[in-house]
Formats: sequence, C-alpha cells, structure tokens
Amino acid sequence: MSFRILPGPPDRRKQCVPRVEQLDDRSLPAVTSSLANGVLTLTGDNRANTISIQDDPTTGLTIVRDGVTQIIPAGSDSPATILIKTLGGRDTVNYTTTGTPQSGARLVRVVLGKGNDTVNANIDGGLAGTAALQIYVQGGRGKGTFRSLVQGDLAGNSSLQLGFTGGNGAGGFFVESTARLLDNASLNVNALGGAGRNSFAANLDGPIAAGAAVHIDLTGGGERDTIFTSYRGMLDGSLSVHEDGAGGTDIVSSLIAARNASSGKVQVDEAGGSGDDRLALEVHQPRAAATLQVAATLDGGPGRDFGRATANVVVQNIERPLFGGQIVPS
Repeated sequence: MSFRILPGPPDRRKQCVPRVEQLDDRSLPAVTSSLANGVLTLTGDNRANTISIQDDPTTGLTIVRDGVTQIIPAGSDSPATILIKTLGGRDTVNYTTTGTPQSGARLVRVVLGKGNDTVNANIDGGLAGTAALQIYVQGGRGKGTFRSLVQGDLAGNSSLQLGFTGGNGAGGFFVESTARLLDNASLNVNALGGAGRNSFAANLDGPIAAGAAVHIDLTGGGERDTIFTSYRGMLDGSLSVHEDGAGGTDIVSSLIAARNASSGKVQVDEAGGSGDDRLALEVHQPRAAATLQVAATLDGGPGRDFGRATANVVVQNIERPLFGGQIVPS
C-alpha cells in the first residue's frame, strides 16, 4: 500500500506589516514668552539659549527665541517693557533697533542667570522727537557681558540710557558710539560693579550739539577693576564723566580730546578708591577759539597711587607719577 501526501488548506493567518505612526509634536520651546499688562516676559531655561529681538517703530517687534519666531505688531498692544530672564546656561541676548521712532518709551531689562552670558544691543536707527529707550542689564552668578554699539543719531528731545549692574561674577560693560547728539538729546551710560572683577569702557566720537548732553558714570566693585572713557569730537554741548575704582587695585583712565572751536563744557571726576591704583586723566582743549569750559579732578584716595594728568587737571592724593606724566598740586 502506498501513501500520498496531499496539500493542506492555505495558511489564512494575517500577515503583520510593521509601520511607524507619527505622533503629535509635543516639544516645547526652550524660551517661553508671555505678554500681559504691557510687559513682554521672555524666560529661558537651564540650557544655552539665544534670544534675538529686532525693534522697529513701523513693523513692531520680531523675536526669535531658540529658533521660534514671534511677531508683535507696532501699535497700542506693543509692550512698553521687555523683561528677559536668562536663568542657567551660557546665554546670548541680541537687541537691535531699526528705524527712528519719534515718540514713545521702551524699557528693556535683562536679568542674567548662573551661566556666562552676553548681551548685545545695537542702536542702528537712532531716536528722535520725544522717543526714549532704556536698556539695563543685571549681572548674575556667572560672567556677564553687555556690549552696545550706538550708530543712529539722537535728535530732538530723545533720550537713550544704557546701564549695567554687576552680580557675583566678573562683569563687562562696553559702549561704542559714533552717533551725533543733536538738538536737546541726551545719552546716559552707567555701570556699577559687582563682586567680581569688572572691565568698563565707554568710547564716543560723535559731535555733541549745543543743547545736547552726555553723562557717563562708571564705578567698580571690590575687586581689581579696569575703567576707561574716551571722547573725541566736536563738543558744543555738555559732557560729564565720573569714574571710581572703589575697592581693590584698579586701573582708571580718561581721555577727552575736543576738536577745534568746541565751545561746550566738560566735567570729569576720577577717583581711585581705597586700593593702590593707577590713574590717568587727560583733557586736551582745542587750539583755535578755545572757549571750552573744563573742570577736571583726579583723586587717588587712600593707598599708594600712581597718576598722570594734563596741566588743566586738579590732582589730589597721587604719590608717584606714571611714566610720562606729571603731578599738579591741588
């Protein structure tokens, strides 16, 4: 007897084909944003964040926060205050103005966190009319640096204020201005050092018109600080400079070089503070039509200080001259 194997019924089991199902996007921006009662608040996280703001009086605010773009049109809903909190991480904040507002006020306040953070403010469009802009940076626990480049003219009764307050880490505040100060405009530059070493510098070379005013106030902290101010330009308005090394062994210097026929007023007060400091104060008056009013004082304070000054500076508490300098008795 022989056997034959017959084919069985076909396998009707369902075949399973693997596939990937896309879920909804649940990612959250690293920098959050909220707008309430005229205050725009941007808050980072503990990672490195980048926040860039373009401020234009016609198009409004264009904000890019870690790649996410937000636009707030100009108008009544535009915030009068922008508050930025960087928190942890190595963060970068960029603020740029374009166009020239004729009115309105804007306050930009940046509170730095635990990382080594950098703030850049470029004033490209300038200010006119009664427009006012204030930018203040508060240092945190890490190294905080605030750099500002002012290129747009300040005209009318407008005002620009740039300020920095140091925190627990080292602080850096650097202002470069080529802007013309026209009419009755004003520029204020202020810095106060924190617990770490500070480096402050203000360099201006734009003209200051008869009704315009520039005020610079740079004060160090308890560590070794470096402070420098320079002005080179036509000075028909007023320029006041105050520098103070405060505690520590500091390097403090000022250079004022007004152009010929300048007819304004300059007042410079430079102090070394309590440490053994190195100071220099030079005010170069114009040769032609020298009607510039100068009041300049250099005071080394306690400690053993080195100093250099031009002959039109009143010098106090300087024990030894710097190379190439002179001491003028008070």
